[in-house]
Amino acid sequence: MKYLFLFASLVANSFATEYKSNEISASAQVQLKRYSPNWASLDARPLPAWYDDAKVGMFLHWGVFSVPSFGGAWFWKNWKEKSSLFVNFMKQNYKPGFSYPEFAPMFTAEFYDPNQWADIFQNSGAKYVVLTSKLSRKDMPYGASIRHNFR
Repeated sequence: MKYLFLFASLVANSFATEYKSNEISASAQVQLKRYSPNWASLDARPLPAWYDDAKVGMFLHWGVFSVPSFGGAWFWKNWKEKSSLFVNFMKQNYKPGFSYPEFAPMFTAEFYDPNQWADIFQNSGAKYVVLTSKLSRKDMPYGASIRHNFR
């Protein structure tokens, strides 16, 4: 749930300034269109103006892999494939037999401050901020019925 809040606060804060400065006319109508669960339909979606017109935006990759803070979002893949760089890192920093799922309880976001993040995003000139919800089926920052097996 805290990750849903993170996403909602990032989105809300990133758009707050833009919407404060733009008037939305009462005559503006939103047309809702249904899309089918296939690529042809999804590829027909137009880009939103705020995305298409923006010069700078941010995509955030923040998950369990942030705990070791080594090698980025593909940490688990590289470690699982026995990359010597990652195997050596684990040997030097964690107990023998340590597994990737053991990082999860350590991902506490204790220093997360949504207001500070919003200030950073706004001061950077970013017009949008997107929290990457998943890179694969590994570490999804929301409840999901399908989970990747880390063992």
